[in-house]
Amino acid sequence: MSRRLLLSIFCLFAFFNNAQSDSYRIKKDQVQLLFDTDKHQLKKAEQLKLNGLLESLKDKKILSVHISGHTDNEGDSLYNIELSQRRTNEVSQFLMKNGVLERHIHQGSHGEDLPVATNDEELGKSKNRRVNVMISYTDKPEAKPDLETEPVETPPKEKPRRTTKRPCTEDTTVIFPKGTRIVMNKCEFLKLNGCLEIAETMDPETAIENGLNTMTNDGIPLSSCGMIKIGINNRPGCPKIDCFDNPIKILFPIGECDACGNRANLFEFTNGGWGNLDPKKNKIKQVRIDGRDYHQFEVPCPNYGRNCDCKIKTKKVKFKMMRGNKINFVTIGYDCPLTVLSYTHKKRRKHIVKAELPCYSCDKTIVAEVITKDGTKKYLNYQPLGNLKKRYLFARCGKTSPKEWEGRFLGIFKLRKKSLYRKYFIQDKDLTVEKL
Repeated sequence: MSRRLLLSIFCLFAFFNNAQSDSYRIKKDQVQLLFDTDKHQLKKAEQLKLNGLLESLKDKKILSVHISGHTDNEGDSLYNIELSQRRTNEVSQFLMKNGVLERHIHQGSHGEDLPVATNDEELGKSKNRRVNVMISYTDKPEAKPDLETEPVETPPKEKPRRTTKRPCTEDTTVIFPKGTRIVMNKCEFLKLNGCLEIAETMDPETAIENGLNTMTNDGIPLSSCGMIKIGINNRPGCPKIDCFDNPIKILFPIGECDACGNRANLFEFTNGGWGNLDPKKNKIKQVRIDGRDYHQFEVPCPNYGRNCDCKIKTKKVKFKMMRGNKINFVTIGYDCPLTVLSYTHKKRRKHIVKAELPCYSCDKTIVAEVITKDGTKKYLNYQPLGNLKKRYLFARCGKTSPKEWEGRFLGIFKLRKKSLYRKYFIQDKDLTVEKL
């Protein structure tokens, strides 16, 4: 009789102990939210999904909420990481507004790295534009909201490779409007997110506005494959670094305007001009990516300007005003290839500026600053060089003679339209008192 009693007591104890352990068991529920292309706002249908999940858990004790954001492969990889982060932030804000404690929320942003479907078709892309929300909870009623002894839940594993910390060996590529590519270590880029400043210069107007030219410190004219400056801004929270952990790769596209080819050298902007860097330590390679050729070089440290340049052949040219006027400077910009050359007057003949310009047939822009006889400072603002009065005889470059020039003579000399002339005259009608 006593044995039966003991056996019954043991079974009852086991039953209640198991029931009690079930009440403490951690359970999980999840939902997948989909997004429109390049959008991070929650759609109405996705809000309803989240509200339904929260409603089913209103009597439960939420332990943790794990949110992972993803994108398709449209755009560059860095932008996609930022987009997936905006999506997870949007979901987090929605959950907190609906009563979920911030300390329970954990976020992860993966960009395009973890697709669940192919990105070769729109249906697959729509499945990859997603945020996964997994909520861990228990049936045990929460007696004390701030109790520190609540069960601890570890982040869910979507796949083994997603939770293990991968080494920082992957790169991200940023493509600029003019075709320049910046290739940088993804982890380092994210660490410097919001602090990295990159300025690309691929046209003469931008170069002139930023006070740049394509001349060496010794005044030797150059033509550029492209200019770039990479820096770290000084705002609070941005790190101060001497050099990058992994050098940044710069790729300038080689197009029909490239004048350098394999003669390109790397220059560094110092003291208002470009100094030639040691070609053995600063090599420029020519590489092909997706059927397009590029000049490639590395930038090991921030806050230095780099210019992919080569020396060019030039002709002597004069810019002249009436005596009594003073030309402070003349800057000529070529758009194809990128060439910006600046010259000032000599000490004695201040109304004349001597320059050395290439014979490129592309559009040429002139910017100048002068002081007139009455002491007024005036400007020549981004005017086509061909609009200036010029001396047609003994022109410097080209032998073309378009139809509108046929039959034109100056005395016994037949006139031909040239790409560059020996002398240009700056007249008062060309000037304005406002600087653009």
